[in-house]
Amino acid sequence: MTYKEYDKFLFARSLFDIREFDRASYILNSLTHPKCIFLRLYSKFMAGEKRKEEEVADIIGLNDNTYYMNKEILEIEEDLIDSIKNNPNDGFLFYLYGVLCVKKNQKKKAIQLLTRSVKLYPYNWSAWLELASCLITQELITSVLSEIDDNIMSRFFMAHLALEYQNNNENFETYIKPCLEIFDDSNYIRSQYALSNYHAREFEESEQYFDKIIKKDPYTLENMDIFSHVLYVTEKTTKLSYLAHNCCMIDKYRQETCCIIGNYYSLRGEHEKAVLYFQRALKLNKNYLSAWTLMGHEYIELKNTQAAIESYRRAIDLSQRDYRAWYGLGQIYEVLRMPYYSLYYYQQAASLRPYDSRMWVALAQCYDYIDHSIEAIKCYKRALIGGDSGPIVLIKLANLYAKLGNIDTAAYYYRLSLLEYKKLNNVS
Repeated sequence: MTYKEYDKFLFARSLFDIREFDRASYILNSLTHPKCIFLRLYSKFMAGEKRKEEEVADIIGLNDNTYYMNKEILEIEEDLIDSIKNNPNDGFLFYLYGVLCVKKNQKKKAIQLLTRSVKLYPYNWSAWLELASCLITQELITSVLSEIDDNIMSRFFMAHLALEYQNNNENFETYIKPCLEIFDDSNYIRSQYALSNYHAREFEESEQYFDKIIKKDPYTLENMDIFSHVLYVTEKTTKLSYLAHNCCMIDKYRQETCCIIGNYYSLRGEHEKAVLYFQRALKLNKNYLSAWTLMGHEYIELKNTQAAIESYRRAIDLSQRDYRAWYGLGQIYEVLRMPYYSLYYYQQAASLRPYDSRMWVALAQCYDYIDHSIEAIKCYKRALIGGDSGPIVLIKLANLYAKLGNIDTAAYYYRLSLLEYKKLNNVS
């Protein structure tokens, strides 16, 4: 790249940073260096995304960005195919082509392109994240892991996948430890441990990690929305209020800040205000998964089932691995007395969280409602394996066995429930 070309490249990058995408793309039109080609095409892609967003009038409703297409994609794709032929070892061009395929819902092709991208240039974390979003089954993960090289970035990637699937903390520990040996004081790694504890419902440990993160970097907003979920579940209203105020002072127009304030109002029972702030978060980023799911929860509280269903469906469109959205849909259809719909959604949630007793209890209640007692018993037993050995589950098991005429087994579970009740209430 000549000095003159480099000056143009730097100018275009400055324009890109201030979101003047069309201008950035135009300035690089005549340049043939791979860096310039990538920035030109990526700027054109972002310009198309910006126009697509402007066409969408409403957050919820028929004017949904899933029905709109970036009109620049086909032209960019044609240009990219020629550019990749001339630059077959440029990882960034393969990354951009992979992103286009994700947008066109060509997941298989996207996986091939993104895998090629991270092999050519493993330090582009955005490529790893796009690749992770395409891997919706264990078979796909196994296939991709067999192709990528073993390096520090692939370790971070595998740790990220372990967190995404939320069902195996041992795998997460295995992958993150080599990273911790190199980056022993990294806030990113602390945040991953905090997320791991949060998914495992170890809220006190998760809170401790977030406290350490804030102590080291008091102005960070990254993952603070997850911290607000932890404080919400543990009902620490005062600390959540302080977090919301602090984040608002740092940047009140960040999606994380809006989500935190929404959680604060939800904990106070002000569900209309909570919905307002989740909608603000979605105005800032329509692909913000947590906001869609949390807004669904709030609409359930407000008895607006149609809006809740729409919110959860949008969350699932963004990520089929979000068990909360599947579980929320199951709850809605259970309230609407549509047990077979409810059963399907609870099954999806249970497949994503096989060690979470709440999923199995919900499934068992559905089976019980439609008089499938054998299946209900199996689900309640899975709930016990998952750690929920509360007296209520044991009593429900006993009732089902009594209903089937198995009196001895029913008596056994009634005795267990009594022992569990005494244990919980310190009764001798």
